[in-house]
Amino acid sequence: AVQAKWISSPSSGAFVILDKTAAGDKKVDALDEMAGDINFFLCPNFPETREVELSVMIAEKSCRGKGLATEALQLTMDFCKRAYGAWRFVAKVKQGNTPSLKLFSTKLGFQEEKFEPTFQHHLLALDNPPSPSSRKTFRRFRQERARILDLLPETWHSKLSFENKYPLPPSPVISLSREECKDMIEGSNKTIDEQTAKQKENALSAISKLEEKLRALDESKKPAEVRKIRNVIRRLEKRGAGMRRKNEEMKAAAVGLLEGFLKTYVEVSEK
Repeated sequence: AVQAKWISSPSSGAFVILDKTAAGDKKVDALDEMAGDINFFLCPNFPETREVELSVMIAEKSCRGKGLATEALQLTMDFCKRAYGAWRFVAKVKQGNTPSLKLFSTKLGFQEEKFEPTFQHHLLALDNPPSPSSRKTFRRFRQERARILDLLPETWHSKLSFENKYPLPPSPVISLSREECKDMIEGSNKTIDEQTAKQKENALSAISKLEEKLRALDESKKPAEVRKIRNVIRRLEKRGAGMRRKNEEMKAAAVGLLEGFLKTYVEVSEK
């Protein structure tokens, strides 16, 4: 009766949580895959607060520890945001329920607002949670940032610092001036030029050593070794000739990466 009331109410809803891995490769009825349920309730004054209360339960002990509750909560919050325009989510966790506290605070980013001694529960809340895809966004941001730092001097590491914690704050994540953005691109070009110059220097040094070794050899006695050295020299010379074109290609790729990063994650100011 309680579930029927929740389902029929325009201010609440319930979803059944299924464990699709429970039966392995066997084809079973959905009832055999039931692991628990998740409920949401639009709080009083919802038009003003946009607040939704959540509760989740994984009843089947064998289904616990698989991330089902985390995924169900993420999807339900995303549903409430799209269907109702929800912005704030709250959960009440019984005192001593450590797994649920860890679920909401560590995995989903909820913050404890107060402890209610009368009911012996913690009140946790999360404002404007990210969508389920934000974990991938966070991972992509860190990967792009790491690639960019490889192109820049160490002085840029502090300028591109951020709180390395999920969930990622709403973009933009980093603030830079327009002049700093320009310096970033110039800095990457300088780094690439230095890397190219070092490679060219190494190639010329290797050619010089090989030519010295070649002069010391008697071609009539060791023709195979002489041919081998000459082939290596030709490959190094060919690589050196193509370094300029490769240098320009690397710069163009770096600029594309930087511009995409700046557009997505950086707030640009005129200062």
